[in-house]
Amino acid sequence: MNDLRLVSGAIDRTVVTWDLSTGTREHTFTSHSDAIMSVAWGERIWSVSEDCTARAWNPTEQPSAPERQLRHHDGVSDAIFCNDQLITASTDCTLRTWDVRSGACAQVLGGALGAITAIDLSANQRMMAAASTDGFARLYHHDGHWRPGLVLHTGAITSATFLSDHTLLTGGPDRPMQVWSLLDGCSLFALGEEGVSDCV
Repeated sequence: MNDLRLVSGAIDRTVVTWDLSTGTREHTFTSHSDAIMSVAWGERIWSVSEDCTARAWNPTEQPSAPERQLRHHDGVSDAIFCNDQLITASTDCTLRTWDVRSGACAQVLGGALGAITAIDLSANQRMMAAASTDGFARLYHHDGHWRPGLVLHTGAITSATFLSDHTLLTGGPDRPMQVWSLLDGCSLFALGEEGVSDCV
């Protein structure tokens, strides 16, 4: 969301910008060849898709092609901004950081044994959490580069969200939501019931 404008992505492979003051569609971008999994809005709109790409769009005009295209080896599931970088998560089991101006890949973070389904940044942007179907939530710390930190064994998860700089909420399809302390990696408590927390 950007002021009174919203961007959405859909399984029909389209990315759409909306004017929230009128509820009308502004632009529709249509070059992806598979479902859109996530969108992020900075100076440009970035959409990520099961077609293995992240694509950049100018939000003020209707282009015939994306301004930039970045590629993973498998579907791209999520994207977030951190300063001047775009961070993408993929079912190829990696996270990648990209310079949004040059399109150069700055860092590849591996280690996951399953698809990475979601990523989130802490409010101070010094920690990142990645949820994976391999049963782990992985924490990374930023000191100029992203470096591995705590690994939380949760069971297969599809989402991870920072509640504060010291607590993380994870959710998955077959277990209650869990709130974790990032000071010692311990589970503080569970919320809800099994099978109700695919997205948090």
